[in-house]
Order: sequence, then structure tokens, then C-alpha cells
Amino acid sequence: MITIDDLLKDDPKALEELKDMRKWMDQNPQVFNFPEEKKTQGQKKMKQLLEDVRRDKKFAKKIAPLTTAKPTYKPEELQMLYALYRRYLLALHLFRKEFLLKDKNYRLRKAI
Repeated sequence: MITIDDLLKDDPKALEELKDMRKWMDQNPQVFNFPEEKKTQGQKKMKQLLEDVRRDKKFAKKIAPLTTAKPTYKPEELQMLYALYRRYLLALHLFRKEFLLKDKNYRLRKAI
């Protein structure tokens, strides 16, 4: 087993810094003590539900095909859909700029 001391044995400056760091860690143990996380009733219930689902053999059998499923579309086939989506975002941006941002009521509601 190799320790940090073995790795740094050729670098006396790094070894000295490591000793100083260890001394500081020993003098300040509170820095490394973290409060225990509070567990709420909802967290306990959710954990129990997930455990129940994990143990359910019928559910595991139904979900097994999803783990081996391949995407039905290739990225090249989705390029047209992506282009349409970008056109939609552009049209939405232009609509907001041309109509909504000129509407005083809309600006007032947005400011509130």
C-alpha cells in the first residue's frame, strides 16, 4: 500500500506542508464534523416506496425491456424537427417583441 508520505518523499516542501495540514486537522476536528441530516416523514415514506418498487418482481419484468430499448429515431431524422422547433422559438420571440412588449398592461403585470 502506498501512502501520501511515500508519494511526496522526494519533495520536502510538500511533506512539510502535509505535516502542517495534519496538525491543523488534529487541532480543528469540528471542521470535519457535519450535523446529521434531518429525515422528514416524507423522505422516509418516499424511501419506503422506492424500496417496495425495487422489490416488486412484476414491475421489474415490465420495465426490463426499457433497459435494452434502442432509440427509434436517428439524430439525422430529428434534424427537421429541431429546425421547426427553432423556427417556433423565433416566431415566439418576434411575437413577444412586436405585440406583448408594446402592451402597457403586459409590461405592468410583468413589473409587478
